[in-house]
Amino acid sequence: EYRSQLGTDSLVGRAPFYRQRGPHHEAEREHSYPGQPVDCSAYGHDFGRYGSDPRDRMRPGDMRLPVLKSELNAGTTKGTDIIPGYQGHIPTCQSAPVSARGASKGHPLRTSAAKTNMADTFHTNLVGYAGHVPTSHKNDNGGHKTSELTTTGRDFARQLFDRAH
Repeated sequence: EYRSQLGTDSLVGRAPFYRQRGPHHEAEREHSYPGQPVDCSAYGHDFGRYGSDPRDRMRPGDMRLPVLKSELNAGTTKGTDIIPGYQGHIPTCQSAPVSARGASKGHPLRTSAAKTNMADTFHTNLVGYAGHVPTSHKNDNGGHKTSELTTTGRDFARQLFDRAH
């Protein structure tokens, strides 16, 4: 009876041979400790836990790591794909592919009341700016004008006045 169980007629005898690599089973869930989440740091959220390969998150053909949705990326250049310091036109029509790029990442495009008119919020004559220069009088607010309403403007206006006279 013992020989018939180990013979070629048994299930083990008919099974193909293969070399086992790794454990016999996979754990159903990760070990967790009370009070500590699995990815407890921003680094772990972005690049994975210790021992994991961040390149596993990339699809074939991608040239860079994907940008993950995180509360740390909201409103930053990493989260919205906008050039740092860019002050030009950002379309708000969600059907356009350029504006859908930022909306697809879950970040709204300039909904703050403080940034409704970008020309009033930021300087219009940046040093070394080689971008759009308005030619229509409707779009041109002029350069940065000297004003005596602030201390910086008052000191700057005095220097210009002293040089002229």
